Amino acid sequence: MGIYFLSRHGRSGGRGTLPPPPVWATSWAGAPDASASILTRDGIEIRRNLQPRCRTTATSRILGLATTTASAGWGGIAPVVSIIDDPTAPSGSGKVARITHTDAGTTAAWKDLAVAAAEGIITATPATPYQAGIWVRSSAALTVMLSLQGLTAENTSAGSIGGNASTLAPNTWTLLTVAGTSSATVAKYRVDVDAGAAVAYPAGTTLDVDACIIGEQPYFDGDRLPATLPE
Repeated sequence: MGIYFLSRHGRSGGRGTLPPPPVWATSWAGAPDASASILTRDGIEIRRNLQPRCRTTATSRILGLATTTASAGWGGIAPVVSIIDDPTAPSGSGKVARITHTDAGTTAAWKDLAVAAAEGIITATPATPYQAGIWVRSSAALTVMLSLQGLTAENTSAGSIGGNASTLAPNTWTLLTVAGTSSATVAKYRVDVDAGAAVAYPAGTTLDVDACIIGEQPYFDGDRLPATLPE
């Protein structure tokens, strides 16, 4: 949990002092890295990051499970997934999840490059606005997009909300976002990073992910304030 005081200076009209500064704090709704994150001002909830696996740690990652689902976007070639140390991690955790391909291939448009672990799937409400964001970085100029994959209570497809496709500048962190309204049948949401177009990639290509939020930008978690506080 983080608690922060923002100072105010000066006087109002030369009469009396200004009221005390607001106290901003973040906390986990439950266990760290396994529950939603809450942003409060003077003890009142302002925002919530619904993504429980929102950052990368030594024992927890957001996306990147090496499953057949996650390999579909890589042209059927299964990736190798690891957690690496990285001081530039957007979440500030010092670690990122990395997907590595030892062989060359071609991405398959609209297929998954990385998917959330089961622990990262959230309960969703039908016909409700949702938004999400995640930071990604690749060694190749991949074309990618963020989507919220809707699921029914039985884990069948309930439609998805797809973001705009972006071609990544190699070795540069890029924020992907998505926003839309859930379907009438949705019960859960899973965050996916999808291929936005078919792109040939060389052997050794990597895709890194970190700092995921389901909720209003910018990113925050139970230990970290957003880069910009609400007005």
